[in-house]
Amino acid sequence: FIIFLILFIIGYFLHLKIAFSGTCKVGLAIYANETENTRKIYKSVENFPDFIHVDLVDETMETFKGNPKISIFKEIKELWPYHLVETHIMSKKPSIWIDKVIDYSDIIYFDIDIDEDINFVKSKITSNNREPGIIIKVKNNYEEQIKLIEGFKNILLLTIDTPGKSGQLFNQNSYKYIEKINKLPFRNKLKL
Repeated sequence: FIIFLILFIIGYFLHLKIAFSGTCKVGLAIYANETENTRKIYKSVENFPDFIHVDLVDETMETFKGNPKISIFKEIKELWPYHLVETHIMSKKPSIWIDKVIDYSDIIYFDIDIDEDINFVKSKITSNNREPGIIIKVKNNYEEQIKLIEGFKNILLLTIDTPGKSGQLFNQNSYKYIEKINKLPFRNKLKL
């Protein structure tokens, strides 16, 4: 019986590792603004998402709608204490927000087209033992963006035309971007 139990446990974990190795994860997106009700969202989805994605948009972006509400990050960690939290800072100056969200974020994404040095922002994130991520926009030129992502492990592909604006259609060029990214020689090091 003990041998059977040991073999069953080994087989079960191998099955999980092999059968679900290529699965996708489902994230929940929340805006860090004054109108978002995280408790209401939690009641709707509870612990079903695999990770929480927080969009922080400031006045430097054209889709700015109101002051970022940093207290939402604390609420998220209280409601989903064991979930990975990804933060997308939509700002031309992301470094001003990093210190405010670093304690609540596992991965911090920022855009390529910022008014700060990309390596400075990246090092500010890594010096706090968090993972940096870079944003690629399908509406922008692929070749120019791809040169900048090699030093990153986490890539967020925006498959819409305007970041920070809800209800947009999926940009069909995204499939071409995914194909190109999948052919990169360092693809196995990327989380897309």
